[in-house]
Amino acid sequence: MKTFKLVSLKISHPQQQVRSQQIHLLDGLVINKEDEERKWLLEVYVDKEYEELFTKLKEEDQEVKVEATISRQDNDPASFITTIQSVAVMEQNMSILFNGVLVGKADMSEGILTELIDEGFQGNALLQEYKKRVDEKRNTGVKVK
Repeated sequence: MKTFKLVSLKISHPQQQVRSQQIHLLDGLVINKEDEERKWLLEVYVDKEYEELFTKLKEEDQEVKVEATISRQDNDPASFITTIQSVAVMEQNMSILFNGVLVGKADMSEGILTELIDEGFQGNALLQEYKKRVDEKRNTGVKVK
């Protein structure tokens, strides 16, 4: 197994109105289990304010797309398709354990483009919005012209 520091996390869920939600992390780990199923574990430690969201996602027992930035903030995010294995609520904070598989970067780009086309972007506007959203996923804070 290999363990990495989780520095940023966004989640997407088919039932949500918002395209993705940034989760403020107190701490987190990403573990490559290196097993036959190519599974990864993501453990996030967050404020208790997320209790309703993660409890609901766990109860629904549906796949949750997660974009995790590993090791350094300027790394490209890695996309995972996960399920929530556990939600442990403590006094002020909580721990969530995701189990999932890594989705390739090509899938991430295709997902962004599909989303933009569905939203009606075309031509130069499509290119500019694509660059903006890729930048958002990288969390660099650099503005696209």
